[in-house]
Amino acid sequence: MIFVTVGTTHKPFDSLLKALDNFNKSLQIEISAQIGHSTYLPVHFKWFRFCSPYEMESYIREAEFIISHGGLAIIGECLRAGKPLVVFPRHPSEAVNPQNELVEFLAREGYLDYVDSSEELFPYLSGEKKPRQREFDFVSRTPDLVAAYVEQVLSI
Repeated sequence: MIFVTVGTTHKPFDSLLKALDNFNKSLQIEISAQIGHSTYLPVHFKWFRFCSPYEMESYIREAEFIISHGGLAIIGECLRAGKPLVVFPRHPSEAVNPQNELVEFLAREGYLDYVDSSEELFPYLSGEKKPRQREFDFVSRTPDLVAAYVEQVLSI
């Protein structure tokens, strides 16, 4: 199963859903999609508007790979879960915040695949291309910084 998520922003992401629906008319692969506030209702795959964090985690875990908008929260969830991720950032007219810079950086680092047109999704859907998967190796320095600060404050 391929899981698709467009996020929870109030703006629709109809362009992605229409492209996937059109491709899947002939491919007929198993796709489940979280479509949020989109106005386009897919015909050729299963969809729902919103779900709980637990359900989202389950969809991510069960997916072969994920196709997502470029939101930081979903990218982080997919990377932590170790799932291959293809990101199709929202066009500025469909986005609340710009998504391209973060996505381009993570793609350069090998954490995800970045596509900027619906045509670029077809090789992933048809199985011609597999999304890259690099282990998420980010380690937060926050605990060390907090500890150093507390040490500094207590020693004064």
